Amino acid sequence: MTFSDILLAFIPDIAKSIWRAIPNSITKYKLKRFFGPSVLGDGNFWLVVDSYYHPLPRAGNRFIKKFLGRKPDQPLIGEDRVLGSNILRLLGYLAAALGQYRDNDSQITFVADEDVESRWDGTMICFGSSDSNLKTLDVEGLPQNGFYKLKFNATGMRCFEVAGRDYNIVPNEDKAIILRIRNPRSPEHWLFVCAGLGEWGTSGSTRYLFTHWKQLHKRYKDHNFIVVVAVKGRSDENVEELYATST
Repeated sequence: MTFSDILLAFIPDIAKSIWRAIPNSITKYKLKRFFGPSVLGDGNFWLVVDSYYHPLPRAGNRFIKKFLGRKPDQPLIGEDRVLGSNILRLLGYLAAALGQYRDNDSQITFVADEDVESRWDGTMICFGSSDSNLKTLDVEGLPQNGFYKLKFNATGMRCFEVAGRDYNIVPNEDKAIILRIRNPRSPEHWLFVCAGLGEWGTSGSTRYLFTHWKQLHKRYKDHNFIVVVAVKGRSDENVEELYATST
């Protein structure tokens, strides 16, 4: 078999590899444009979660592990700092959206809000509203955020005010916002907020971001934006976009 014969035999496989590599490269390029240059592992890319502490001094057993009848429920005597159960859902959405495009040796970094309370040198995606996430509170207070306020409405309910309208929880329907603004202290990076009024709003808006980022990128390019969504029936898959705008 001549060298030409060998080369011809491998041409189909080479062509297939190139054909697969092209869309993969395009997706990586778009990911970096939408989420910032560090999204694929080169630089600071933080997923900022809100942790909770046991009140001190302890007044009884605050945290209880339910064993669903297998044995009596047990107090968690030693737990002082915990995360919400929706963090497990967030992990799944992130892994599905980013895992296949990141380098094998790069890790997606989850941090507690207080661990980056003085950091601005990277892209951050903050999960949870400013009622619970310290970094969301910082982002919310930036002059670049002219999109929304978290407030109490006339009936005393917590709500997001966006473009002069209040969005609050109603039976079987949470409300949430997805915010992206340019990081004013590291302009090559972005600041994101996925925040619900309840936990399903936060996880539903996160899933919406990571399953619709290509459409959002096409719509908004390099602009700041906000999207308001309704998350219905305690289901992250049942999300309806209610309002969106950009600057």
